[in-house]
Amino acid sequence: KTVSNKKVTYTTNSLGMRSKEVDFSKGHILLVGDSVTFGLGVNNDETVSHYLGKINNDYQVLNLGVPGYGIGQYFLNLKRHIDQLNPKIIVLVIYTANDLNETRKGTRFGISKPFFSYNNGNLIYLNPEISKFSCSNLYSRSRFLKHITPTLLKDQCKTRVIERNKASPTIAKLIDGIRVLGMEKNISTLIVLSPALTAVERVTCKQNKDKDS
Repeated sequence: KTVSNKKVTYTTNSLGMRSKEVDFSKGHILLVGDSVTFGLGVNNDETVSHYLGKINNDYQVLNLGVPGYGIGQYFLNLKRHIDQLNPKIIVLVIYTANDLNETRKGTRFGISKPFFSYNNGNLIYLNPEISKFSCSNLYSRSRFLKHITPTLLKDQCKTRVIERNKASPTIAKLIDGIRVLGMEKNISTLIVLSPALTAVERVTCKQNKDKDS
């Protein structure tokens, strides 16, 4: 499927990955992440997966990045696809600007999404069946409901958020879950921390000031 806004062209294969159709004769390098991995805002030949694919033709790089996803969704997306593929390594790209915070929330842009919490040593999947008619989904889409009962429904449909003391162990357990999916296939998981551009600019600016002083 190809979508273009005249400035940027996005093409996905039949499995929804921003890659060419899967070549099962090759080993697969799986890139897992959100819009940074997907390459939101850049053309097909400008993505990280495209450039990695040019390094070694013996492997096919498959881009499993999906804009707006949190780490819980990375885990579910990988789990859904990994048995169909011939993975040789998993590259987990964590965007430090928002991935950790978004994983704490049960909605994204007001829409319900998979939500996990760590409790008593276990990772709990809190909403395995998400209905499009759920309270938060209806409230986020309906101007009428927001108008007639703004306070009541806002309180009833507010975003669920993991307590801060449970956030870090939940995120750690999800990352470990991705690593375990790889171990079951006898492959390694490489974790890449992708900083926000503003953070890079701050460091660069500080380095330049230090040189001048």
